[in-house]
Amino acid sequence: MKRYPFKFLDSYNKNDARFFSGRDEEIAQLYEMVFQSPILLVYGASGTGKTSLIQCGLASRFASHDWMALTIRRGANINHSLQKVLTEAGGQGSAGTAEPGWLSKFKEKNTVIENSGPATVMTGALKNIYLNSFKPVYLIFDQFEELYIFGSADEQSEFISCVQQILQVEQPVKMIFSIREEFLGYLDEFEREVPQLTHKKLRVEPMNDTKIKQVISRATCKDNSLVTIAPGEEQQVEKLIFEKLKITERAKTIQLPYLQVFLDRFYLAVTKDAAKETEAVFDLAQLSKQGKIGDVLQDFLEEQVTSISTKMVAGNGDLKPAIIWNMLSPFATLEGTKDPISKDMLYGRLPGVDNILIDTVVEEFVNSRIIRYDEHADRYELAHDSLANRIAEKRSKQEIALLEAKSILKFRTNRNNSNEDILSESDLAFVEPFLDKLKLTAEEQQLFDKSKNAAIRRRKSEELRLMKDNRQLKKTQRLLEKNARWQKIIIAVTGGFLLLTIGFTYHTITSYRNLQALQATTKKLIASVLFYRDKIGLAKKEIDGKLWYGFIDKNLNVIIDYKYTDAETFDDTGFAKGKRDGKLYLIDIAGNEYLLSTRVDSLNNNTTALVLSGTDHKKFPSQIYNYTHLKVLILSDCNIDELPAGIEKLTNLRQLDLSQNYLTKIPPSVLKLSNLTELNLSRNNLAALPKDIDQLQKLQELQLYWNTGLKELPLQLSNIKSLNWLDLAGTGVKSTSTGIKKLLAASPNCRIIWRGKQVY
Repeated sequence: MKRYPFKFLDSYNKNDARFFSGRDEEIAQLYEMVFQSPILLVYGASGTGKTSLIQCGLASRFASHDWMALTIRRGANINHSLQKVLTEAGGQGSAGTAEPGWLSKFKEKNTVIENSGPATVMTGALKNIYLNSFKPVYLIFDQFEELYIFGSADEQSEFISCVQQILQVEQPVKMIFSIREEFLGYLDEFEREVPQLTHKKLRVEPMNDTKIKQVISRATCKDNSLVTIAPGEEQQVEKLIFEKLKITERAKTIQLPYLQVFLDRFYLAVTKDAAKETEAVFDLAQLSKQGKIGDVLQDFLEEQVTSISTKMVAGNGDLKPAIIWNMLSPFATLEGTKDPISKDMLYGRLPGVDNILIDTVVEEFVNSRIIRYDEHADRYELAHDSLANRIAEKRSKQEIALLEAKSILKFRTNRNNSNEDILSESDLAFVEPFLDKLKLTAEEQQLFDKSKNAAIRRRKSEELRLMKDNRQLKKTQRLLEKNARWQKIIIAVTGGFLLLTIGFTYHTITSYRNLQALQATTKKLIASVLFYRDKIGLAKKEIDGKLWYGFIDKNLNVIIDYKYTDAETFDDTGFAKGKRDGKLYLIDIAGNEYLLSTRVDSLNNNTTALVLSGTDHKKFPSQIYNYTHLKVLILSDCNIDELPAGIEKLTNLRQLDLSQNYLTKIPPSVLKLSNLTELNLSRNNLAALPKDIDQLQKLQELQLYWNTGLKELPLQLSNIKSLNWLDLAGTGVKSTSTGIKKLLAASPNCRIIWRGKQVY
């Protein structure tokens, strides 16, 4: 019987094996690893098909009597979810079904009775499951990053203990963890306690054109599928689909969710059959009419939001798309990942919206396959993480700030195991304006109150210290006044030397009289400033009735003068922006200014900084290389997979930012930039650094974080004596590696960042 072959945003399972393709090599590797280790780690970017690879590709390699797969999602707590899955699978013992007498006696003798702690119950449940089926058990922990996005430290610690216990069971039990690669850095503690975690791991790469063609070919096989391709046009249609879905002209891979959504929508365009029961033939003529696709997921979301808004206006007044986007927002985290949420939680997050209206809109999104209901966890969630990214991008600055405040509270609450781990004064200043909009848990409210009280105590202690110092100075002043006559005599004798001394003392006392007034201003200023790398922050000052911007340190020393009519704080590029005399500048922490352009066509001979972040160039603008006076070049998030030769012409370049692209290696031409002091290659696909990286003898900062394939550093890196900052968070480089040891021996003051978010 022919079936509809496309999965939209759902994962493939074992029943879909006839349509699953493009992963033969990965399936073979995974199948081999299963027999080599009790734990497998499968990682890759969102949308690469990790879940389908396991639950369809790997599962299809096993006969039914050799495969009992139990899939676990975190839900509200991963430990509770695991226990629930095991119980439902028969972990409490025999079900009392008819069976041979010998088997009943065997199971009665060996079945474990729950009588001890969670670990004993867990291992006992696994034994009972095996005795009920005599099948190897595969525990598949899907979307494992949720434990680190939503879970507390206690939950993580308890889960690690459970895994350690599971490894001790005598029955055949395997554990497979599927995680987004950007969360690998969070597994450090897990790996320390369970070294087997990373012994066998597989990275799922995005699909290239060859594999995408295999997927399309298998899905349109006439023997199984409702969809076929016009005879003789197979290769042209497969190629054109890939071309239409490429993000850039040079892209060599595409995201699988894009492919599935496009194929699903193309089928509907051809057949107009929402029930998906009609046979369809894809041909070149119809495909050509589709035009360039662009961001197919964003377009799909926009269409669904507009459609729901239009449908519901008649019965619900003016239900604008912006309100519907606001209803979608709680389903995505601040970072753009799925956030499973119950109906009650959703009502709480949308206090200004009628509950019946929320129910209706959610049901519409369920029907359009954007949201799905998880009966096991009694929660709603987005169909795929790729949708969460698009929803996060639609948020307003106010909404983002509110989520950041909530994130700060949640993160600190999860870590709050001691009095020392409380909100900083800058955190308090950021969170406090949102308190009336945040629904704090009891733990979050307790943390906020404790932090607030601690801040008040610190301020009072500081005030007491200042008052004590003030009393001492006043005492000194009275003594000076009392002995004024003797001072004159002494001055006459000692001359100018003592005159300078008393002048200094008098200046100190006079300055101190303004201290208390200055203190109040200082507190407000410190609380409102975001300090980049804890060193420098944006400040403003009114001079002659006009507001000016400058930069200060945490001691309120002016680092960069108040000379800008407008300015922005330092961001993760390492620069601030400031406007002076009608011109826009990039500013580094040393106060150096770089005349800024944000478009290639605005470059001129005076421009020394070019920022093209977040722009997608179908063809790389190589004319940049003609502006040899450039000192700063920021090309982050530009979908660059290869940097054309010629950048070595920029002999004056000091800072180069190529982060958030698709580079697999450092271009050789970059190593010829002899004046380069800062190089940012974070969030690329680097697997190694070139051995001749020591050509960059002036390099001071090297950002490599979230290059998950990077495992080692070349020994030659230690030859760069100027290197003082190296960020390796989210990479596979170990602190025990030879490259690290040699680097620290050569440059002991080099600061190395290993994990977590950067603190700027």
